[in-house]
Amino acid sequence: MERTEKEITRILFVEDHASLAYIMCSNLEMMIPGIQVLRADSCWMAREIALETGPELIITDVRLADGDGLELLEELSAMIPGVRAIVTSGAAPNKNKRSTDFAFLPKPYEPQDLVDLVKSKLGLRRNDKTDEGPSASSPPHSETPFRYDPHHLRNRLAALLAGLRVLQVELTVQADDPQAVLRIANEQAPRLIEITGEISRMLRESEHRRLRSE
Repeated sequence: MERTEKEITRILFVEDHASLAYIMCSNLEMMIPGIQVLRADSCWMAREIALETGPELIITDVRLADGDGLELLEELSAMIPGVRAIVTSGAAPNKNKRSTDFAFLPKPYEPQDLVDLVKSKLGLRRNDKTDEGPSASSPPHSETPFRYDPHHLRNRLAALLAGLRVLQVELTVQADDPQAVLRIANEQAPRLIEITGEISRMLRESEHRRLRSE
């Protein structure tokens, strides 16, 4: 059954990095039913969309091409009382100098990090295994014990695919700049390798359990 327009939760995503915005917005809509993510790449566009749609949640970068994301958030919060907010940046902003309450997500972040934070801000239940945290019986080593869970596996695969798309776009744009290519590879590769390893361990554990049960 399709949701009516009144049942749709609108989110405004303000980010001037086009490929990142596309991937993250698409991932949010795929992973959280019942939301509509509206994209803006500038302060002026964010103002227009916010006035027209009245979003329930605003996600904004701090550094935007035509202004400061924190100042934009202050302005939009005054226009839309009760709106919730998430701020993304490479450095944590000083909340003490801001009247608007917001959650902070440091860059670079994984798609699943954003999904989880959005669910938290909207008051939705997070139902993947990563929310449970380590138990008292967890072994004292760095690797988390993995259990096969289709929902969690889909989340990790979505994160891997989104990361690969972002990497592809950024490498294509910066192909003529060797230093930029090296920087992007150094920033992105460790996270993608970590996710791939996690998926691999989950699948190996599932296979071991299947063999033991036969």
